[in-house]
Amino acid sequence: MADAELYMPLLAGQIRLLECVPGDGIHAVSCKLRVVDLGSNPEYITLSYTWGPATHEDAASGVTSTPAIPILCNGKEVLVTKNLFTFLQTAPAISLLASKSMWIDALCINQADLAERTSQVNIMATIYHSAEMVVVWLGEEDKMAGLTEKALKLVRAIGKTKRENEDDLKRVVPSKLGSEVMRAVLGESGDIEYWRAIAKLFRRNYFTRVWIVQEIALKKTAKAVCGRHVADWDDVVEASAFLTSTSWTRWICTQWADLPESQHAIPTILKAIEDMRKKDSQNSLLYSLIRTRRFLASDLRDKVYALLGVAGESVRGKARLSPEYDHRSLTETYVSAAIQILHDSKDLLLLACAEGDECRNIAGLPSWVPDWSHSRVLGLGVTGYTRFSAAGTYPRHMFIDEGPLTLEVKGLKLDDISTAGESKAHVLHGNPAPTWRKILLAMPETYHTGQPRVEVFWRTLITDTAGLKPQHPAPPEWGTAALARFKNGARTSGFAAADCRFPLDVPLTAAVESASSGEPAGSSAESLSEPKDSLEDEYEATFSHAAHLRLFATSKDYIGVGSESLRVGDQVWIVAGSLVPLILRPVSATPGSSYTVVGGAYLHGFMKGEALSGKPALEKIIIV
Repeated sequence: MADAELYMPLLAGQIRLLECVPGDGIHAVSCKLRVVDLGSNPEYITLSYTWGPATHEDAASGVTSTPAIPILCNGKEVLVTKNLFTFLQTAPAISLLASKSMWIDALCINQADLAERTSQVNIMATIYHSAEMVVVWLGEEDKMAGLTEKALKLVRAIGKTKRENEDDLKRVVPSKLGSEVMRAVLGESGDIEYWRAIAKLFRRNYFTRVWIVQEIALKKTAKAVCGRHVADWDDVVEASAFLTSTSWTRWICTQWADLPESQHAIPTILKAIEDMRKKDSQNSLLYSLIRTRRFLASDLRDKVYALLGVAGESVRGKARLSPEYDHRSLTETYVSAAIQILHDSKDLLLLACAEGDECRNIAGLPSWVPDWSHSRVLGLGVTGYTRFSAAGTYPRHMFIDEGPLTLEVKGLKLDDISTAGESKAHVLHGNPAPTWRKILLAMPETYHTGQPRVEVFWRTLITDTAGLKPQHPAPPEWGTAALARFKNGARTSGFAAADCRFPLDVPLTAAVESASSGEPAGSSAESLSEPKDSLEDEYEATFSHAAHLRLFATSKDYIGVGSESLRVGDQVWIVAGSLVPLILRPVSATPGSSYTVVGGAYLHGFMKGEALSGKPALEKIIIV
């Protein structure tokens, strides 16, 4: 594709557009490229897709992201990937796409010319924002007859119901699958095969690709296309929000267990980034990095570069963030981004995103620089952490020494971690949690906040945040839903009990249970009223978020959740400028030594500046 006749040099502000044309009888796909000036407002659509295999089945059959299928372009034979080839074959048969000029990165950018690639990446935001429509290509339809059609029918049905009568969706729960209630709300789309179809749709590889963030966030309008089936992207977003915020999130995750993890939350995340972009927040880049940690990129520097277009004016013209494919390594890219983010922000939120040894792939990164290449959802399940203020009104102290790449901050050591429990992910997979039981029973019956230990326990597991529109602190009635999980044999909203309960087998006293649930003292465990379906569904969804958190206790009987990388002997610090406590690990046993960051934490009773209420002196510490 580097042929000089195919790719004449582009001038500033120019792009290439592609059109499908009648073939030569030899090649299945023929197209032509033409150069246009973006300033002339050309009409075109953009393609948002994955270079690699569209589905797990394609990958298993040997499909890769390497261009290997010949097409004819401007009279020259060029190679494209299987997924792009399928799209170019399909597009002329879809009225929405027929005869349209298109911008498609693989063909419209000379990928062999790094200087052109860098130049085009720098104007990518303008390219997508100027397009009349973004086409989300999910790949060819499933080989199982009717599966793709059913998935998109259900997507459209959820979107329609949300617009016309949102309350009806509250009746759509997994336990009602196949019932007349489901059919009354969604018609034939209420049947189980439609739900299994949508569960498979959200396992397509498109939803893992980091470049879709910019492509969707900058759109004017978008359509989702799978094979020859089309749906409004807005309906995909509504379906995603519904699946993510209800007990369907667990049901979806249990379907197609032989396929990769479900990505049904991705359209909701993209919508949040799109909304944030319109506000042009100073923290836009960091917030986007937090939200997109699970995304993948063939060039891991793109985990940063692909987000620059949505970060707005806050990143414009900053050399540390300028895409450099020739001269900046992956480690240098992440370090440069971290330094710029710290300089631009007023807090130390970045440090809460550095999750310790078990969440790092890149050797040589300072511990305070997050490894964005680790594609797993980490952290406390929120983005800005603005509901917390662990350091109270103490202003940030920060000095970056760019020689040894160390970070000086000020903080107060709160306590040492004495017990590290199982992770929430471990429990969500149906495994027992004996250390949770140990932590709960070791707690004093009344916590230092005056709350019963069971109440502190269930609040900690969900960072004391509840509801579809997050409430902090969580309402007391959520204790009933939590206690149903703590008791063996608890009702589980249609799921197998072994999958969702917390198998603690703890002899809870009536007094403690009643204090948590709001029931009168003297109620027995057996007489506790079961939570309503909707409340239990919301608790189910909330608990399943932020799954990669480990329960821990400290020497002073404080309880919290933090990074899966934490271990006994780590220390909990309140650091000036950090909205949440930080878990730090001493580099040596020498007093005043350096520390590494293990991650942010929720520590019950210390999230609103309580530790610093007496205005204690803070000590300087060095993070390496």
